[in-house]
Amino acid sequence: MGGSRMDTVLERMIPVTILTVPGALVVWVLLAARRRRRCPAMTATFTAGIDTAILLCAGLVFALVTAPGGHTHTSTLHLVPGQDIADVLTQDDAVWQIAGNLVLLAPLAALVPIRVRALRSLPRLAFVMFAISVGIEALQYFLHADRVTATDDALLNTIGATVGAGLGRSLWRGLAVPIPRPRTAADMLTAQPTASAEH
Repeated sequence: MGGSRMDTVLERMIPVTILTVPGALVVWVLLAARRRRRCPAMTATFTAGIDTAILLCAGLVFALVTAPGGHTHTSTLHLVPGQDIADVLTQDDAVWQIAGNLVLLAPLAALVPIRVRALRSLPRLAFVMFAISVGIEALQYFLHADRVTATDDALLNTIGATVGAGLGRSLWRGLAVPIPRPRTAADMLTAQPTASAEH
């Protein structure tokens, strides 16, 4: 992604973030209140917070990668590894562009395994994040939103996600709490004889 494209995308992301974060807080409160009906308040608040954070991160990533990078309806393809990084390093904001790609999926990679046990394997998580990165690059190419589709972006996204997952790995088991499932009709029928017996 070129420097001017990065500036344009970030300018458009600021109002999106300002509008989204308060909405996420409302979702957290409502989801926690709903879950308190069938589990302890602390568990309800924690699981709702993690789930809301995952949704917020995913939403911001989607908004960021689909935001137009300029005013033309074109797509640029860089498939040779190292090509995009070499171009970026010649620009003044090279560090910020590379850092942006590294941290794009890192929060998701750190949070999702808390809720999804199957992704607590770093190799498996890295593969999933790489697949998501490839999907992001393909989406940007087909949107023709004046963005660069680059192999380097997918690799940097995956490396950053894997590092983020590695940093959050110690928290996965300690913070893992199952999602409270809704009560079914069978659960209610099972509970009725128990309540009657207590009386």
